[in-house]
Amino acid sequence: MQQLTQGTLLHGGAYKIEKVLGQGSFGITYLAVHTNLGKKVAIKEFFMKELNSRGEDGSITGISDGSLSQNYCQKFQKEAVNLSHLDHPNIVRVTESFSDNGTFYYVMEYIYGQNLNDYVKRHNISEEEAVDIIKSVADALIYMHEEKHMLHLDLKPSNIMRRNKGHIFLIDFGLSKHFSDDGQPETSTTIGLGTTGYAPIEQANRSRNGEFRPTIDVYALGATLYKLLTRETPPPASDLVSDGELLENKLREKGVSVNLIKVITEAMCPNVKKRTQSVREFRDALTCCSVQTVKSESASTKVSEEETVVVNKATQTTDGEETVVVKNGNLPSNKKVVEETYEEDNDGEDTSHREIKYFIACLVPLVILYFVFLGFRGCRGDENLTSGQCADSIENALASIEYPQNASGEAVDLGLPSGTLWADRNLDASDETDEGGLFIWGDPTGMNDTVKVPDNVYNISGTEYDIVKEKWGDDWCMPNLEQFKELHDQCSIKKIEKNNIKGYLVTGPNGNTLFFPFSSLYKDEYFGGWEYQMSWTDTREEDYVLSCNIVDGFHNSDPTLKFTIRPVRSKPATIEK
Repeated sequence: MQQLTQGTLLHGGAYKIEKVLGQGSFGITYLAVHTNLGKKVAIKEFFMKELNSRGEDGSITGISDGSLSQNYCQKFQKEAVNLSHLDHPNIVRVTESFSDNGTFYYVMEYIYGQNLNDYVKRHNISEEEAVDIIKSVADALIYMHEEKHMLHLDLKPSNIMRRNKGHIFLIDFGLSKHFSDDGQPETSTTIGLGTTGYAPIEQANRSRNGEFRPTIDVYALGATLYKLLTRETPPPASDLVSDGELLENKLREKGVSVNLIKVITEAMCPNVKKRTQSVREFRDALTCCSVQTVKSESASTKVSEEETVVVNKATQTTDGEETVVVKNGNLPSNKKVVEETYEEDNDGEDTSHREIKYFIACLVPLVILYFVFLGFRGCRGDENLTSGQCADSIENALASIEYPQNASGEAVDLGLPSGTLWADRNLDASDETDEGGLFIWGDPTGMNDTVKVPDNVYNISGTEYDIVKEKWGDDWCMPNLEQFKELHDQCSIKKIEKNNIKGYLVTGPNGNTLFFPFSSLYKDEYFGGWEYQMSWTDTREEDYVLSCNIVDGFHNSDPTLKFTIRPVRSKPATIEK
C-alpha cells in the first residue's frame, strides 16, 4: 500500500482523506475535508516511492536520521515553509503543516479546476486566452523573483492550475530554491533537473555553469506558452541547440502569429545570454504583442493575416463557443474546429441593454458637468455675487440634478426550505443579465479599495458593514454561508445564454428560476474575466474571506479583492416569479 485510504484521519482527526489527487517523486497529494469546518483542502504528504514504504497503520518507514529520505523530507518541509511565506493571488496558499504517520504534511487551499496539461487536452485555446494565462503565471513569478528571490525550477502546464472560473494558480514548489543577487543558490542541496521540454540546457549542467538565474523560469514559461498554443510538448533543449530553426518552424506550422513566435523563441533561446533575461521583460513583450494585435484589428475592417473569429451557435444544446482561426480570409481545411454552444433562453428580446447602460453611464457625468458649468457661468456673469454665494449657486445647481437611485431588485421565491428569497439581479445591476458592481468586503460605500472592518468582526451580514443593507434597505442583506450552501445544494444549475450574455440558470425546488451572469473580479491593476458568477458570504476566516461559486462551492479569497454581490432577504415580499 503506497497511498492513504479513503476515510483516514490526520492531525488528530482534524482532516479526513477523501481521495488521491496525484502522486509525484517526492509526495502524494490528497483531497481532504476539514472535519470541523466542512471545508475541502488539499494535503501533500512526503512519500518517496523509491525510498519509502507504508505500514498497515499508514505509518511511513525509511525516514531515519541521516538517511537520504530524511534529507529529502527536510527539503519537503522547507518547501512548506517557503510556500507559507508566499502571498500572491496566483500562488496556491499554504494554511498549515504538521507531522503524522512518521512523515510530514502541509495543507493547501483546494482549487476546484484542472491543471493546464489536462485543460489543453479538452480545449482548443486561442492566442488571447493563452497569453492571459501566461501573464497570470508571469505575475506570480515576478513576485517570487523580485520580492522573494526564489526560483520555481519546475514550471510546466501540470504545475499550473486553472480554477473552473478561470483564475490561474502556480503550484508544486518541490524544486523551488532561493538564490542570491549573484545567482548562487542559498543552499547546497541538489537542484532538480526539471522536466524535459521545459528545462533549459543549463539546468541539467549546473556543475559546469554554476549559476541559477531567473532565466531558467523564463525558458519554462516560454515552453508552457508553446504547449498552450500547439498542444504539443516542447522539443528538448538539446534539439534546439542542434537545430536553431526547429522551434520557429514548429510554431509556424501550428499557425501561431509572427509576434508570438518571436516572444517564445527569444524566451526559449538555448544560449542563456541571448535569452529574455527576466520574467518581467517576457511579460512586457507579451503585452506589446497584445497591443499590436489590437492596433492591427482596429486599423482595418478586413480579415487580417491571423484573426480569431468567435461564432455563437445558440440553437445547439452543448456548451461552449466556436473559435476559428482565419488566414487571409480563408478557413484552412485542416483546422480542427472546437464548437462550444449555449442554450438560448429567449424570455425576452435582446435590447442591447449593455450599450444603453454604457451610454447612460457616460451621459450622467456630462450632464453633471453641464450644470456645474451653468452655475459657474452664472457666477461669472453676476459681479455682485460673493465667492460664497457663487459656491452656493453651484451647489444648488448640483442639488437640482436627479441622480440614479440604488433601487433594489425584485425578490424571487425559489421554494428553498429556509424561506430565503434571492434578488433577481446583482447589486448595482440594471437587470438580471448585467454583471453589476464590484465591491470590496466590508465597505458599505462601495468606493474604497481597503478593508475597513475591525479585525475582531467576522460576520457582516445585516451589520453596518453590509453594503446591500446600506443600498437596498434593512429588508435586504449579503448572503451568508448557509444561504449559499442551500442555493448550491437545493437548486439545479444549467449553463445558458440569455440576451447574448453567458451565465447560469438556477432552478429552485418550486420551478422558479434565477439567472447568474458570468462575472469578474478586481484587485489593484489586475482584472480577470471569470466564467462563473461569484459573490461573497458574510464570513471571514483569519486573513481571508469566503467567496462563493454556485457551481463548485466555496473558496478562500483575498479580502482586498472586489466581487459582485447577489442580495438576499428573509422577510416577506411581493414575489414576481
